[in-house]
Amino acid sequence: MTDLARAEWLETDGLGGFAMGTAAGPRTRRYHGLLVTATAPPVGRMVLVAGMDVTLHVGGASWSLSTQRYRPGVTAGDGARFLEHFSIEPWPTWRFCLPDGTRVVHELFQRAGEARAYLSWRVLQAPPRCDDIRLQVRPFLAGRDFHALLRETPAFSFDAQPRDDGEICFRPFTGAPPIVVSSTGVYRHAPHWYRQFQYDEERARGLDFQEDLGAPGEWSLALGDQEAVLILSAGRGPTASPRQALEAARLDERARRAQLARPLDRAADQYLVQRGSGHSIVAGYPWFGDWGRDTFISLRGLCLARGRTQQALDVLSTWARQLSEGMLPNYFPDGAGQSGAASPAYNAVDASLWFVIDVAEALGAAGATVDGGARRRLINAAEAILDGYARGTRFGIAMASDGLLAAGVRGQQLTWMDARVDGREITPRIGKPVEVQALWLNALALAARWATPSSARWQAAFVRGQSSFAARFWDQAHGRLFDVVDAEHQPATTTPRSGPTRSSRWGGCHCPCCPANGRGWWSTPSRPRC
Repeated sequence: MTDLARAEWLETDGLGGFAMGTAAGPRTRRYHGLLVTATAPPVGRMVLVAGMDVTLHVGGASWSLSTQRYRPGVTAGDGARFLEHFSIEPWPTWRFCLPDGTRVVHELFQRAGEARAYLSWRVLQAPPRCDDIRLQVRPFLAGRDFHALLRETPAFSFDAQPRDDGEICFRPFTGAPPIVVSSTGVYRHAPHWYRQFQYDEERARGLDFQEDLGAPGEWSLALGDQEAVLILSAGRGPTASPRQALEAARLDERARRAQLARPLDRAADQYLVQRGSGHSIVAGYPWFGDWGRDTFISLRGLCLARGRTQQALDVLSTWARQLSEGMLPNYFPDGAGQSGAASPAYNAVDASLWFVIDVAEALGAAGATVDGGARRRLINAAEAILDGYARGTRFGIAMASDGLLAAGVRGQQLTWMDARVDGREITPRIGKPVEVQALWLNALALAARWATPSSARWQAAFVRGQSSFAARFWDQAHGRLFDVVDAEHQPATTTPRSGPTRSSRWGGCHCPCCPANGRGWWSTPSRPRC
C-alpha cells in the first residue's frame, strides 16, 4: 500500500484538462482532482472538483471507500485499508473488499474531447440476503486556478441549482465554469466546509500545502443489480441519461484506446491536445501547458516516429498561425478564467528553429500525400523564421557577419537553460550559445533543399556559418566545445564577464560537487576554484 500511496494515475480529456490522483486515494498535490478543466483549451486550467468522500452502506453497516489527509498528518477514511486491487487498464479501476465480504469496483475515466469525468461503482459480490446496498458520495468543490489553493471564504457559493433533467448545477465562484453533476441517485443539500486538507508532495517541495474545500451536499445512490453513476461536467452535462451517457462514453473510449495497442502509444496520445481548430502538445502533466520548445522537440517522437504524420502537420500548422516577427511563441501563459490567458510569450531563440527542422522532417515523411497548399504554407512559415533571424528580431536575435546566430539581452533567458530565481535569470547565456548554432545551421541546410527562390541564400548562410563554427567553437586546450562564444556580444570572448555563473551560488569551479562540472561554458584559462 505504501507504493500505491505514491503511485499516481492520470486521465486526460484531449483539451488540456485532466483528472489525477494517487492509487491509494489521498490527494498529495494541489493539482490532484477529479475534474480539472481547461477554460481556454489547452490552458486556463481550473480545479473544479478536487475530490470526494465515499461511504458504502450495506444493511446496517457502513464503511468508507475514500481516504483523505488532513493537517497535522491525520488520515481519515478506510478506502486505502479496504483497497484490494488497483489497475490503470483500460482506465483507473479500484476494487475494494469489505470486512463482510462485499466487493465493489470503482472506475473513473475521461472521454477525449469532453470536459467531463465519468465515475461508476458496481457490486461484484454482496452478502447473502442483502438487498440494501447504497453509496453516499460527497464531492469537494474548488473552482480555483490549478496553481492556487483555496481557503474558506464567504465568497464561495454553495448554491445548488436543480435542472429539469435531474442534474444539479454549482458555481462556487463567479467567472469559473459551472459544475454540472449528473447521477443515478438523489441529491440532499447539506453545505459544509472541509478544512485543512494536507498535500504531502507540496509540503515536501517547500510550498504551501494546506487547503479548505466546499462540499455543498451529498448524493445517495442505490447500488444493486445496476451500476451507480456520477458524471462531473464543466459547463454542460450529457444529453442522455447518466447510464446511457456512461455506456456510450465507455464504448467509445474502449474502441479508441484499443487502437492504441501499446502502453507507450496510449501514454503518448495523452499529450496531444486541442488548440483552437487545430492541435498542440502539452509539455507535461500536471502543471505545464503547450510550450514551443517542448512541442517541437517532442513532435518527432510523439507523432512522426509513430506514423502520425497528419497529426504532426496539424500541430505545425496550428503553431504557424502564431508567427510574429520571425518567431514562434515560447509558451502560452496558463492564467485561469474563461477569457483565456495572456498573450503568447516569444522569449525563446531555439523554439522557432526546432519548428523549421520539424517542418522539413514532417514534409519528408508525408511525401506526396500532403496538400500542395499546406506544404507551401508550412515552408513559408519556416522561411519567415529564417528571414527574421537573419535580418534581426526580438531580444538581440540576429545572424552575425560570421554566419552564426547571436542572441540575448539582459533580463531574458532565451535557451533551454531558462531557470529564474527571484525574477533573475540564472544562466542568460548571452552571445552565441553552442546548441543554438547547431539548430541554426541544421535549419539552414534543410531549407536550402526546398528549391524555393531563397534556397541559394540559405545555402550561402549555411556554408559561412559552418566554417565559422568549426573555427570558433572548438576548445583545443580542453578537448571540447565552448558553450558560448562572443559572450555578452563581446567579440572573441568565451565566458560571460559577470553574472550568476561566477557567484558562490553555483560554486564556479570544476570540482565534482559543482552543478556546472564539465560544461564548456567554464572552459577558461583561469578557472575559479572552490
